[in-house]
Amino acid sequence: MSKPHPFPLNDTDFRQLLPLGQLGGMMAGFNTTSPERTEQNKSYGMNYIIRGQARYSYGEHNFIVGPGSCIEHYQNGVPHAHERSPDFAECYVTLQQEIVDTITQSGLIRLETQSWHAPYTDTIPHSMCELINAMRDLSVDPSRLLIQCLDFIQHCREKRHLPISSESRLQRARTILASSLDKPLRMHDVAEKVGIAYSTFNKRFHEHMGVSPTIFRICKKIERARFLLQSKQVQAVAAELGYAETSIFTRQFKQHVGMTPRAYQRILRYKTREH
Repeated sequence: MSKPHPFPLNDTDFRQLLPLGQLGGMMAGFNTTSPERTEQNKSYGMNYIIRGQARYSYGEHNFIVGPGSCIEHYQNGVPHAHERSPDFAECYVTLQQEIVDTITQSGLIRLETQSWHAPYTDTIPHSMCELINAMRDLSVDPSRLLIQCLDFIQHCREKRHLPISSESRLQRARTILASSLDKPLRMHDVAEKVGIAYSTFNKRFHEHMGVSPTIFRICKKIERARFLLQSKQVQAVAAELGYAETSIFTRQFKQHVGMTPRAYQRILRYKTREH
């Protein structure tokens, strides 16, 4: 095994590494350019930022990243764009659509669009160097190369921090979930805001709170609804909490309170008359 490259790499190091490896729909390499570019995303890619700053946009996903950040993007046919600082440097791996189809059909690994932070270390770029060299070797069996490529992706994922276990990150997630209850909120966006992959965020949140992030937000809506129902009509409460249909609000309220909103109001009025 060759000696890992020292970091941060200088420009000479990068010029030696820049020639990419490409074989059988798989491509890997290093990039030091800093253009603004928009193109059509037709495959899966992983980018690990070595130095500099960048902004990546993949459909509705927007990431502002720096050294140690890793971005996975998998949205076939969705336009994506990026802006990079002049001192920018990254390593990347790309899988073309025919390879992606093979992976998704076999269930070898789950591909998704996400951003997370890994320790700023030379192990990820070094593993990338090995992958590039393997892709340059035309005698390598493509199936073995694919396994090596998937091993690299998994290696990167294993390096990521799991900061959701800290109370501050957990509190931030709870605050986001409990705010702007009248507006739609994607759990993937919450995970991005607290800096962790969605699947890990969902798991950690459930471990700490006993419910999923989605159920936690619904509970906050129902909690607010119980207050609003003291003075407002059911339809008005549903609208204020962002429900497109009153029937959906009624169903969720009954699931959590054990009665419909109207029945809950009748009890409130009865208690008020008693006093």
